[in-house]
Amino acid sequence: MSTTITPQQLASLRAQGTPIELIDVRTPAEFREIHVDFARNVPLDRLDPASWRGRRTMSLERQVRIAAGSLVLVGAVLALVVHPYFAALSALVGAGLIFAGVTDTCGMALLLARMPWNQVAGPTRGESCSAPAGSGSCRA
Repeated sequence: MSTTITPQQLASLRAQGTPIELIDVRTPAEFREIHVDFARNVPLDRLDPASWRGRRTMSLERQVRIAAGSLVLVGAVLALVVHPYFAALSALVGAGLIFAGVTDTCGMALLLARMPWNQVAGPTRGESCSAPAGSGSCRA
């Protein structure tokens, strides 16, 4: 069962000596940048899929890699078969990936996040959500 608490509640429990197991599922690089001092890093991609509840979803990062790779391949093939100007599609995707890497802002990810298959209607039984209603930001 998933429970949402505030940072203040977490600090209070810790101060009372309550045993707490806090798992940070971000990547090791993100974890190194900033984390709660007693958190344990277990990246999401290393968790056992058999223990995930509900339907499995594809990560947004993976969706971006598939979409970007597909666009680059299509642009390259069309440039060879139809017209060289189609190489611009591959160049545009490459420029977008460079921009995403430098700024840590990915326009393709923002677009894919709004797709219907990436929306969550609301919390299911056993989950909680502290996001505003209708925001689509609720996670288990």
